[in-house]
Amino acid sequence: QLNAQAAKLADCLQEQGVEPGDLVGVCMPRSACLMVSLLGVLKAGAAYIPFEPSNTKARNQQIIADAALEWVIVSDALAARVPDAGVDLLLLEQDVTDANWLSGYDADFCAESVAHDSPAYVIYTSGSTGTPKGVEISHRALMDYLNFALKDYYAAHLKGSLLVTSHGFDIGVPSLYLPLLSGGSVALLDNQELLPALSKALNEADEPRLVRMTPHHVEGVLALQEKPLAGVQHVFVIGGERFERDVALALQTQFPDSQLFNHYGPSEATVGCVMYDISANQADLPAQLPIGRAMDNTYAYVLDPQLNALPQGARGELFVGGPCLASGYVNNPTLSAERFIDNPFYDPSDATSPARLYRTGDQVRYQNSGELMFLGRIDEQVKIRGFRVELGDISSQLQQIAGVESAEVLCKRLATGTELVAYIKAEDPAQLDALLNDCERLLGEQLPAYMVPSHFVGLDSWPLTANGKLDKKALPDPQEKAAAQHVAPRTATEQQLVELWSSLLKLAPCQISVDSSFFKLGGHSLLSVRLVAAIKQAFGVEFSISELFEHASIASQGQQIAAKQAQGTQVAERITAQARPADGRMVASFAQQRLWFIDRLQGGSAQYNMPAAFEVSGALDLNAVEAALSTIIARH
Repeated sequence: QLNAQAAKLADCLQEQGVEPGDLVGVCMPRSACLMVSLLGVLKAGAAYIPFEPSNTKARNQQIIADAALEWVIVSDALAARVPDAGVDLLLLEQDVTDANWLSGYDADFCAESVAHDSPAYVIYTSGSTGTPKGVEISHRALMDYLNFALKDYYAAHLKGSLLVTSHGFDIGVPSLYLPLLSGGSVALLDNQELLPALSKALNEADEPRLVRMTPHHVEGVLALQEKPLAGVQHVFVIGGERFERDVALALQTQFPDSQLFNHYGPSEATVGCVMYDISANQADLPAQLPIGRAMDNTYAYVLDPQLNALPQGARGELFVGGPCLASGYVNNPTLSAERFIDNPFYDPSDATSPARLYRTGDQVRYQNSGELMFLGRIDEQVKIRGFRVELGDISSQLQQIAGVESAEVLCKRLATGTELVAYIKAEDPAQLDALLNDCERLLGEQLPAYMVPSHFVGLDSWPLTANGKLDKKALPDPQEKAAAQHVAPRTATEQQLVELWSSLLKLAPCQISVDSSFFKLGGHSLLSVRLVAAIKQAFGVEFSISELFEHASIASQGQQIAAKQAQGTQVAERITAQARPADGRMVASFAQQRLWFIDRLQGGSAQYNMPAAFEVSGALDLNAVEAALSTIIARH
């Protein structure tokens, strides 16, 4: 019946003008009609674009405009979220079991032929510019992945799958199609009560299922399970974000006879391209789970910024090649050319050698075992006060602290400048406040000061996107810090210091207690320098940076200032400019003498030269270039 209804819809679509290779939007809740819609579009030889049911009308309008959609299949419940201007809406009745559903159309219809490079579906993901980008997956790429999955993880004993994640998220694609290719069924879980429905389904020992979900779904399931379920033989394939070892072991303990995989892959590599068998290695799991080895027909290169191959153990960017690659981004050739590049190692004499590579933006390294270890996003490299910091390194350290269930570190722009903010979920919520203090103290013992977050925020639960991934944009800004018991300034010196701190920390004076630590309130090394300069100007005494760390509170600083003033400690004499000698020759500074010595020693060293190359478009006026360089030389 599913096949017949999908065929009738395909015939209907062809009548509406849909041709092989066209794109058709599908805006449906989880239902049998969703499955009919997806299969009907494929039978028509077209490609579907699944709309996330929680999308706003504005978001759907962006997708329609970006993909230049002409047709959208929609349900009554979601019709108000789909703009109808310039688009043909096909409103479908949800009861596809009705014998009169799309009566009059051919129940045996199927497009005569579809090229293997024709699009099968397009998944829209968030773009860095705020405009979503559509990843176009071909029939060839989809079948390449499904053939691998049928062979390597969709076990013969499975009765079907549980659709956990949104159908607008490609992690759910195997859950939709693998059972249909092997005589199984797809259970569309109630999205409103997803975790309870999932937990209940997992407890059915005689219904072993494929379960593809994110680590945050795993945490939710574990919170609802009461005791280990021996004898249940599910297959869990976890992906979408970093999977922590402790969570993996907890899931394996809860379902000791089930198979567990860690699966990695961007949408641009058709669901996934690298996989690690956790169950086979559970007796000897490393502290951080590998993402595994490249799947069949897939090449995984670890390259440096110049696209040179890196040795085992070296950190680099992961590039993926093979039939798994997406065709590119819909109607965006510029971005496609930027992310999908020519393979510098392509061998035309090797039929399996991929001509293209996808630049993932993920940092990895090959372990000695031959497995890939995920190290974080390249864009998670941030600069804090001149230091390059890997946010993943800090998160990893936090994960190892006893009592921390999970942690995330972000770089945020706050009133005091660019700051690191650590978000922590405790294993025992009652111990959260104490845990936050422990995390700050222990990180201070393990990491350099610039890597220790300025703010530690405790969370009862993680905000998630509709796809089950961590919604980093929804993580709250840290609350303004204040002492547990406010102590007002007692002297004129303390009052003046409160005003200095208020100016630097961007806090109201009433939020600053004289026994608070400057660094606990958000101070850091650069603000320390500014505070030392402000104290010098306001009180006429020298305060070193080391003294500021030793005397971090206003009360202590006030006492030190008073002591220095009582001792008559003077501010160092201001350096004044020397008059130029009559002959115009100045004595070289020590730094200048060092440069002169290196130059003489090496016979004309270019050690301190700073070469640069500039690409000029259009006509080049050499006279203007010469004049500009002459001006620079004369100035310096």
